[in-house]
Amino acid sequence: MSNKTPWMVALAIFITGAAVGVLGLEALRMSHGWPFSTPRPMDIKSAILEHMSRDLGLSAEQKQHIEPLLGEMLEQSRQARLPSMAAEEAVIDAYQAKIREQLTPEQALKHDALLARIREHRKNMPFPGGPPPDAPPPPGGFLFFGPPPLPDNGPPPP
Repeated sequence: MSNKTPWMVALAIFITGAAVGVLGLEALRMSHGWPFSTPRPMDIKSAILEHMSRDLGLSAEQKQHIEPLLGEMLEQSRQARLPSMAAEEAVIDAYQAKIREQLTPEQALKHDALLARIREHRKNMPFPGGPPPDAPPPPGGFLFFGPPPLPDNGPPPP
């Protein structure tokens, strides 16, 4: 038995455990219908309506009346967030200017580039306006399993 054999056995056990853990977690996620990512903002209204329909047993007529109400609710929520987001940006800008005063010219250039990347990232975040229309959908699956199945909770209780 060479000196490498125990290490090779330990490595094989570790890799096997990692693979079993990943596949087991994915199986658990799929069996419970847990999403791997959040729905796109454009789909939030339909996701809420789908959950309400499944949990409450909504009729087609009820869905037809509730869907525009959900759209109005989400838009008003977005509008309500905008002033606080603008105030937050003002606070961040004020403190970033104070921080910049403490930096060397080289550090200030790097700091400006970092802030530009952060602002670009924040623009692409799902709220308040959602991702750009041409943005690809978020990943729904993991490895080769694809998106999780929708849970079937059966008919609503009486």
